Amino acid sequence: MDLIQIVVLSIVQGITEFLPISSSAHLILISKLFGWQDQGILFDIYVHGGSLFAIIYTFRKEVSVLIQRAFSPYKQNLLLCLIVATLPVALVGFLGGDFIEQNFRSLEFLILTTFLFAIFLYIADKYGKKTNSVESIDLKDSFIVGMFQIFALMPGVSRSAITMIGALILSYSREDAARFSFLLSIPTLSAVLLGSSIEAVQSEEAIDWSILILGGLISFAISLLCINLFLSFIQKIGFTPFVLYRIILSITLVGILWI
Repeated sequence: MDLIQIVVLSIVQGITEFLPISSSAHLILISKLFGWQDQGILFDIYVHGGSLFAIIYTFRKEVSVLIQRAFSPYKQNLLLCLIVATLPVALVGFLGGDFIEQNFRSLEFLILTTFLFAIFLYIADKYGKKTNSVESIDLKDSFIVGMFQIFALMPGVSRSAITMIGALILSYSREDAARFSFLLSIPTLSAVLLGSSIEAVQSEEAIDWSILILGGLISFAISLLCINLFLSFIQKIGFTPFVLYRIILSITLVGILWI
């Protein structure tokens, strides 16, 4: 990977990770548009790591409270809820991660998931009651959102989109659906980053750590900006602009496939 490819892909990751438009789909798409060799799953994971640290920094007060109340005997233990919501995707990712990597990184599959989950996002946003808040979330709702998150293992779905869809269906407000989705990214991305780092260290393949670190740093900076902008505007603009974008993107992908 050259410097231009690293910078472009890292910026794309930072912009798209917390928007419901699939960062993985854009990373694959950009590589295909420029004729770049697939950057591989390890680079994808490390630029996701930059986004992870951006969310921890943005929600540092909430994270601090989560840690302080981790063992508190109160009904809504948000940290426990986040752990419960993470378990389904962690289990499926551990058991089927290699299969997903080998079979679902095609342009045809991206077209399908990009379009279908645009429709699902529109339905969830239009018909969700939007009456619940994160403070009221319980283990049952957390587990249901966690089951939705399994779909995020497939490129083109978007982890942010699918977890927000789950929360909207369960009648959480747009802002609270986004907040829970962002907080849920912490244990999910942490587990993926840690596991992949251990696997990379144990691997006999040569790894250019400078590329991974640079990509992560750029992604961190861009993600910080996008998180705050998204939270500022989502309650006002809703999810329709992102639905339209995903539909346009799927049509664009069809055009690229035919070229």
